[in-house]
Amino acid sequence: MTINKFLFQQILLFSGNQLLYNGHLIHDFSDPHENISTLSVKKQLDLWLQIVDSIYDTSISEATKAQASFLFTYLIKELGRRNQPVSVFCLGKNYFTNLFSSLLTAFDSEHHLYEMTKKEDYQPNQNDNTSTILVHHFRKYNVVKPSCIEMMLVNMEDFVHDPNEMIQICCRSAAPGARVVLFGAGDGLSALEMFPDTLRIDYYPLGSERFVASFTMPNQPLLLEEDRSIREFSQQLASLCGELSPLIDDISLHTPDEDEEKWHASIDHAIVIVSKIETMIIENYKRIRNIDFKYQTNELKLHLLDFKYEASLHLENYSFFRQSLLECYAGWVQDLP
Repeated sequence: MTINKFLFQQILLFSGNQLLYNGHLIHDFSDPHENISTLSVKKQLDLWLQIVDSIYDTSISEATKAQASFLFTYLIKELGRRNQPVSVFCLGKNYFTNLFSSLLTAFDSEHHLYEMTKKEDYQPNQNDNTSTILVHHFRKYNVVKPSCIEMMLVNMEDFVHDPNEMIQICCRSAAPGARVVLFGAGDGLSALEMFPDTLRIDYYPLGSERFVASFTMPNQPLLLEEDRSIREFSQQLASLCGELSPLIDDISLHTPDEDEEKWHASIDHAIVIVSKIETMIIENYKRIRNIDFKYQTNELKLHLLDFKYEASLHLENYSFFRQSLLECYAGWVQDLP
């Protein structure tokens, strides 16, 4: 490779030992201040040039070559910043796992590569520093000890239909300060928009064919969309329960013949509130993971309906239905999520 060379159109340029994207510095391979590893910056550059030359000799698309150049640049950049054993996690299909493993070993024999990929995409890796998990799908997998990964390389093509699961895996696995590099086909914007707004994501489209994006995992836990939904659900539930409690007191302490209009207005309002809560639970029960509470809420609504019609029509049954309602309500409050 020559000293000055465009690696992709007029966008990605290697010049003066620097990789630049539209003039933005991705990495300076000659900066010794960026390196605290035992591998010199010269050897790092030589390795990168060797790897990139081999990639550009293949028949893969120009955008894919440029994308691979990004991945190896980020990997060298992060390995150079660390002088302790590093854990790197490749998530999804990746054609360069063997090269990643070899590069880690060149920096330190104790660096380790974790790989999670679908069985049909697996390519055998004989390196001792690699642990591979083969899966049918990625949902609910905890591959590594939480928050122990210093760098992640994530193929977002495997999460087109469930980008939130990919975000969950990143947040469970990556340590604070870890570098997360995302790549895939297309522009990736729809999936990137699902990440929390608090993240600063560097985004590098490679035409319309491929992209690379990167961010640093913050020190504070990310508030994910699912977490935000649970919090909003809890706030709405607390608000509705606050409205419901005095209504239950009112209809249980009075009878319809004392103030029929007020009594019916209170119980109708209570039924509406419980119906709203039931709808919220149906929409969120996978998040709150409490199917029983859905049935308990429906039972509370039925007790309110029974109390309304039976107690107003047959006052001699008022005490029975009142007691039944209060017992149901007490159990329901106790099991609030």
